[in-house]
Amino acid sequence: MNDREQQRIIWEFQIPDSGELVETIPGFIKALHVRERDGEVCVWVILDSESKVLHKVRFKTVGTNWGLWSSDYEGEYIGTAYVGLYVWHVFMKVQS
Repeated sequence: MNDREQQRIIWEFQIPDSGELVETIPGFIKALHVRERDGEVCVWVILDSESKVLHKVRFKTVGTNWGLWSSDYEGEYIGTAYVGLYVWHVFMKVQS
């Protein structure tokens, strides 16, 4: 394993009930997984923890059968989580 690989780390983010989370994180690399955990929608991402480049990352959940505004699905679809009777589809937009 080289030094560059050792700087990579996995972080978890919990999306609040409002359905939107905006975080500034170092060295975003990619989203790994979306799922329900303890009744909340969670996203796991891999990043470079020592990067000096900060990325603004926006996560947005949209429920099945909801109407969609174009701002709801900007970026890319990264996964679906089942929370009780609800099905949440998660979209992510990354800005440098």
